[in-house]
Amino acid sequence: MINNVFQHSKSQSLWILAQSWKNKKQIEICLLDEEGIVFKKAYQNAETPINPKDDIESIHPH
Repeated sequence: MINNVFQHSKSQSLWILAQSWKNKKQIEICLLDEEGIVFKKAYQNAETPINPKDDIESIHPH
């Protein structure tokens, strides 16, 4: 997942945040790139481009 940020977002930096709930046996991990190109732009620049209408459609296509 970490390599994915650098390979696809074109970002040079990465933040990793994590927290755990021992009693629930759960963890939450967040990867954040501050300078990334976002999903929509990544899809548009792909080898086989896709053109979602907005960022929401990029994350959850119909």
